[in-house]
Amino acid sequence: MLAQLAQSSLRIGRMPRVSYHDTVVSKQEFGLLDPPCWFSDSLVAFGFEHLSHCVFADACDVEPDSDQGTDRLGTQRRVEQTGQTEQSVGCSDAAVGGGVSDAAAAATTSASGCSAGQHLSDKSTAARVLFVDPSTAQMVALVAGEPLGELLGPLALDKRDVVCVALSDSDDAERAWSGSHWTLLAFLRDTVAARVCPSDPGGCRFLHFDSATGGGTGSVSTKARKVAAALAPLLVPTKCFQGPTFLNAQTPQQRNGFDCGAYVLCVAEHVCKMALGRDRRSLLEAIPPAGPTLKRKQLKEFGLLVSLRAATGAD
Repeated sequence: MLAQLAQSSLRIGRMPRVSYHDTVVSKQEFGLLDPPCWFSDSLVAFGFEHLSHCVFADACDVEPDSDQGTDRLGTQRRVEQTGQTEQSVGCSDAAVGGGVSDAAAAATTSASGCSAGQHLSDKSTAARVLFVDPSTAQMVALVAGEPLGELLGPLALDKRDVVCVALSDSDDAERAWSGSHWTLLAFLRDTVAARVCPSDPGGCRFLHFDSATGGGTGSVSTKARKVAAALAPLLVPTKCFQGPTFLNAQTPQQRNGFDCGAYVLCVAEHVCKMALGRDRRSLLEAIPPAGPTLKRKQLKEFGLLVSLRAATGAD
């Protein structure tokens, strides 16, 4: 019943206020899920909460919201293909963008939601994943060079195998929302790096994903390096620490000026799937041009369902 109400709300354009774990999305911000709007900090954080509590709950050491699945929203999960060869995400100092084939687009699900069957079956062997929201990332960028151990200690970064950080190009300490572009910075420990970059499997690394320029130039790339340098000692706190490498990665390129936030969420989801061994396709294969639009629809449906559940008191 709630899923049907959510679909009806979508059709009539009803915008809810959504409160989900540590994130609150206002009615106005929820409307930004419609193109051609640019994602706010809260929407990116909401997308990360969805990934943490629904798609990768076991790996994130959180309680899964196993009853808020896309199956109940009427969408169909993609059947994972087997027997595929591992392919690289395209790690190199000179990032190159690219498209995807129609076959790859057809193999991509319309949404990835909460479903117990999607979670890792053996939590003891799960790679440990963390999604760092935009406000925390902005704080790290602004205080880089200062000791961060006390501030970020609760995140237990040294115990994480995959860390996804959402970065905007804003450098305004008073208005974090003043930026105009989102990119993704991902840390991969050496235990999972080979799954994402099989052509260059050695050591821990930071990968920077930019759907607009390839991540090689500009202020946002400089900011990504700054944040990576600040987080590195907390991620790999050893006496002989020399630092993970920083690489710009091939990223599916957006075809407009407003889908960067949606691409951040799509890329973060697939990088984690690769690191966890759930999907062997490269990013360029896995994220079709329609991917960001489908991500917007997924979050809108999920947000409406969360709002309706809160309003009705349903479990």
